[in-house]
Amino acid sequence: MNKLSDNFIVGFISGLIVPIIAFSIYATINFPDSSIMEALLFYKKGNVLTHVISLSVLANLLPFFAFLNNKKEKTANGIIGGSFVYVFIVLIIMFL
Repeated sequence: MNKLSDNFIVGFISGLIVPIIAFSIYATINFPDSSIMEALLFYKKGNVLTHVISLSVLANLLPFFAFLNNKKEKTANGIIGGSFVYVFIVLIIMFL
């Protein structure tokens, strides 16, 4: 069980999922009567989608420091790796 708890892949997957959850919560609070896709389109039309995605990635700080404090460095590194995926997504959106 110890190998599973300190694993790069576990951190990477959580680094990809946590910002999606954070964005979903943010969009649900701001647009309670709309879907997540409608919120995405609204942010894209307002040219703030990259900003909202970047702010959603900040939610990765919570599990990152939690794993780091529990001496799970490989998992914390995976969270950083998942965050870099969003960096590339933001760059792609910016240049399209």
